[in-house]
Amino acid sequence: MSLAWKEAKKFVDGLDYPLIIRKTEIERVAKEKPFKQGDFTPIYFSPNNDSPDGIGMRVEKSLVFDREGYKKILSFAKERNLTLKNLGERFYFYTSNNAMVGCVTANLFIASDPDLFEEIGTKLYGLRTDTE
Repeated sequence: MSLAWKEAKKFVDGLDYPLIIRKTEIERVAKEKPFKQGDFTPIYFSPNNDSPDGIGMRVEKSLVFDREGYKKILSFAKERNLTLKNLGERFYFYTSNNAMVGCVTANLFIASDPDLFEEIGTKLYGLRTDTE
């Protein structure tokens, strides 16, 4: 799955214009250049001012934000030494130096590196990679 993230990142980095994500742009890029690996199809680019840029994707498998769902997200963050902050039903993962490296919502997630992207997808959303 990290291959799909890396290909999407390479595409975004190779653009000679600033990528301003609009729904139409996301749909165009997804149709023209699908980055697919197993259940993973990253199509979102999230520029961050003070943190690494992120690549993300919308998923059909929804996270449930009940008590167990929150425990699952909190445990995921703790296992990776990340701090968890939330704003409503949007959860952000931060490093110890306060860089935002990931975000999850009910049906969207973004990560700043391919390993975290794969871990969020498989551990939190139950997606499969093409090696499974």
